[in-house]
Amino acid sequence: MEWIDKGKKIGYSRYDLYKDGKKDGQMVVLVYLNQYYPHFDYDLNNYKRDGKLKDIFSFIREGTIVGDEALLTIRQGNKKVTFFPHTPEGATFSDNRQNVCIPYPDNQLAWIVEGRQVGKIFTDQQIKERYENLQKSLPGLQISRFKEMNAIEMNNDGSDDYFFYFPWLSYSHKDQYFEIEKSGAGYKYIELYFPHSKNKCKLQPHGLDYLTTNGKNYFLSNQCNLTELTSQTRKE
Repeated sequence: MEWIDKGKKIGYSRYDLYKDGKKDGQMVVLVYLNQYYPHFDYDLNNYKRDGKLKDIFSFIREGTIVGDEALLTIRQGNKKVTFFPHTPEGATFSDNRQNVCIPYPDNQLAWIVEGRQVGKIFTDQQIKERYENLQKSLPGLQISRFKEMNAIEMNNDGSDDYFFYFPWLSYSHKDQYFEIEKSGAGYKYIELYFPHSKNKCKLQPHGLDYLTTNGKNYFLSNQCNLTELTSQTRKE
């Protein structure tokens, strides 16, 4: 990972892809850590093929970010370039066997772009034991869905927490599992409710839901401190 412009949070990376446990190609991309739409997949293969990587890097450094945040658009003078995300279907960084992170320019925070999938990191017996434990609190959960979830130890209580997509999260607290709920919504925000403590967190639902960490705490979209919210005690 090399930063093209740290102030714009735009970098350049080249990485291998894996599919079904086997290496399956390589990507050359822009990484853009936008607050609401972070991306690691703005395709640069055409620029590399044409020998124009240095030219587009200079254009990015000298230009200005404009337009809709959902896509990265750079303007310099009368010229404007929009970059488009692309990742081959089913491709992964690590076959979902480890957490893959992209650090922010100040190295104080990292975006977890790929997680450890239950079905890839545990044995059948371990999956069965964890599933039965989780099912006590979530009786409707299917084991096929459980195997697709990501496992992460979010609140330092010695038990894995599980998520499939955010803001859905099942977290452990004192040998019991709880599921984050949506308790309210308004103009451009939703409110998340943590049942074990009755705590709430307001989240701007604009863009992508993503997970970051500073090595100690985990954050949802850099807004809700999930480590604190899933470990605090019940409010009276």
